[in-house]
Amino acid sequence: MKARRDWRVWLQIGTLGFGGPAGQIALLQRELIEKHKWISHDELSRTIALTSIIPGPEAHQTATYIGLKRSGLKGALTAATLFIAPGAVITAALAGLYLAAGDLPVVRGALQGLQASVIAIIAAALISLGRRALVSKLLWLVAGASFIASFFLGIPFILVALALGTAAFAVRPELATHPETPTLQSVQLGRLIDKPKRVVAIGVSLLALVAVCVLAINIWTGSDSRWGSLAWVLLVSAYTLGGAYAIVDYASQEFVINYGWLSATDMSVGLGLGESTPGPLILVLEFASILAAATDPFSLLPIWLAGALAGLLAVFVLFATSTGIILSIAPFTDRLLASARLRQAMRVISAAVVGVLVSLGLSFAITTFFGEVELTRFGDLVQVLTPTLDSIYWPTVLIGALAAVLLFRLRLPLWQVALISAGVGALIH
Repeated sequence: MKARRDWRVWLQIGTLGFGGPAGQIALLQRELIEKHKWISHDELSRTIALTSIIPGPEAHQTATYIGLKRSGLKGALTAATLFIAPGAVITAALAGLYLAAGDLPVVRGALQGLQASVIAIIAAALISLGRRALVSKLLWLVAGASFIASFFLGIPFILVALALGTAAFAVRPELATHPETPTLQSVQLGRLIDKPKRVVAIGVSLLALVAVCVLAINIWTGSDSRWGSLAWVLLVSAYTLGGAYAIVDYASQEFVINYGWLSATDMSVGLGLGESTPGPLILVLEFASILAAATDPFSLLPIWLAGALAGLLAVFVLFATSTGIILSIAPFTDRLLASARLRQAMRVISAAVVGVLVSLGLSFAITTFFGEVELTRFGDLVQVLTPTLDSIYWPTVLIGALAAVLLFRLRLPLWQVALISAGVGALIH
């Protein structure tokens, strides 16, 4: 019965969840703790501690886990679905608008203004994450190594995360003793999970279903087709550690550099829309998938149908996996959070995310502020984005500066910064 009553709350949260993971978690705190009193501050903190050490979008998994603890499987699936539904619909509509009218001057100007705001938004995320993650000289070195691997060597973050996380897990735990890290005594959650074996079975079944669907697409279309490759990229993205920005960094390298399906401008527009619309930030991958499928020169499908199917594929793979992961491990939360080695590994991965975020922001800044950019290679390993200095676009630079003032000086919410920047861009172009 609770799940039936709670759907309105989850739908409201899904509709108002602007500002990426930080904004959504703040909304969860306001709605679930202060307004409805469903959980305590301690329960929310412990849930976030859990979702921060597993793959997937942490805010979505936090909502799913709270729904599970409150109303069982029905509550979990209700929260998981309604948390993303409004944002997924809006993202699909905006992707269609971008394909249909992206070349109109007013739309192009708005999108360029949106792109400029992304630089300030990433800087804010970088500062916030860096303060929490870089608490020792060693972790600063980890962040630097991650930046070099991503920006200069083009190594996917998932490989960097696996290497660093495995190394940190193997050594004697020392980094995991930071004061903010949960201890064995602080991870006991208040309410027990009803029917834990069934919860795990449903979670594992969801993960298996996604894997079977991806495999079937590759068998049906061929592994060399865009659809087969897209399905694999989405699946790997769903299992990427480090949160939303790490996922976006990996996907950007695949969509833009590896496969060349999108331009850097397309990807930064998607990120800007992701920051200014409700729902998890990784809905950027829904936007990117729609564009990739709709612009496939070898597709036999109508553009609208190809885009719609790709958008549905992205949402299904990303969020069925996210839900499956959290359900599969939910009954084992105490044991997971009590592992000092695991906490140490995730602290190292969090530091690596800071380096990835610097790489992502710098790449977006170069491609946003300069009209001509080349990928210059030095030998077989090193690659650098090199702008033509004379191609700098001053209106976009000024909008970026305005976004920084709105965000850091006036402290406006992220979605308001993005919308104001888009409006200014539409007016001056």
